[in-house]
Amino acid sequence: MKTIREAEVKGKRVIVRVDFNVSVRGGVVDDDFRIRASIPTISLLRERGAKIVLISHRGRPEGPDPSLSLRAIGMHLSKLLSCPVTFFEDFQAAQEGVELMEEGDVALLENIRFESGEEEASEAFAGRLAQLGTIYVNDAFAVSHRKHASVFVLPHLLDSYAGLLLASEVEALDAIRSSESKPVVLILGGAKVESKVRVVEGLLERVDAVCVGGIAANSILAARGVSVGASLIENGEVAEYIRGLDLPHDKVFLPVDAVVASSVDDESGAREVAIQDVGKEDMILDIGPQTVALFSATMEGAKTIFWNGPMGRFETEAFAKGTKALIEALSKTSARVVVGGGDVMAAIDESGARDVVDYASTGGGAMLEYLAQGTLPGIEALHS
Repeated sequence: MKTIREAEVKGKRVIVRVDFNVSVRGGVVDDDFRIRASIPTISLLRERGAKIVLISHRGRPEGPDPSLSLRAIGMHLSKLLSCPVTFFEDFQAAQEGVELMEEGDVALLENIRFESGEEEASEAFAGRLAQLGTIYVNDAFAVSHRKHASVFVLPHLLDSYAGLLLASEVEALDAIRSSESKPVVLILGGAKVESKVRVVEGLLERVDAVCVGGIAANSILAARGVSVGASLIENGEVAEYIRGLDLPHDKVFLPVDAVVASSVDDESGAREVAIQDVGKEDMILDIGPQTVALFSATMEGAKTIFWNGPMGRFETEAFAKGTKALIEALSKTSARVVVGGGDVMAAIDESGARDVVDYASTGGGAMLEYLAQGTLPGIEALHS
């Protein structure tokens, strides 16, 4: 890949695709891991006299949604950079505003998923984005597995480069892919079930064990005929796909017990049950202690551990014990630990255990897909 270090950017408008899909509560950013990760690219471009137009998505809005605006993120970024960050509320403001930008200026466009053309990979939408600059930089590894307009189509319209973050992610994961440090254990939790289960299928030949929690585990258990009560699961075509999978029982480990409650808000009703005893009204919200023991034992002899996604609703104390217990188990291994995704990193930071992580990727699904395939659509677009 050509990186931004090779580009002549002085005086040019540079569109940088970043991933600022971070948590904002009460108008304040409460997890800036991904924002900080793109600072080196932004700073380098500023030093070299570029006019920087940042584009990002946040969440999955169906049209404009003030709760998913990037305005607060722009304010936070301004503090991190110690310089003003202009916020463009829409395309018209952006088209007018970029004409007034000077060398070293930074601007942030409103959530590009407010426009349906982003996820539809619309060429027309990509063309509108292309009008904002003359150079394109992908610094959003975490979404580079998506064939969206700003990731997959836009690079074909402008002189395109990899940002420093994207380049460093690829370098680190390539080193891991070529490593012979086995056994390799994959820990999967969280949501986005379809992509994760497909990646598991692709990685089965590369890993020695897979420990699955969260909604992915619920969905696999349900597909095997196990009652998961009122728990969140995937239905429809995804459920059919999971039912058709041949996941070896001696390699793919699922919860044997769980922490359940009547709802995500029912902390006082949280209780531990064997997986076969989950009631019709119960929601599985965390893995239980026997599952923690099973997963921890699986990790004991590992040389490499990949982890993406928490084991339960870790934001709530009553349903965070499983995730925290696995973090503690990580600290007792000698394995190289690679973590992908903001949720697990947030849980690790909250536990004060950042030193157990050897490499923290900004991408969850993107990390897993890259490990399985050795490339991503957003990276391929830079080569074309």
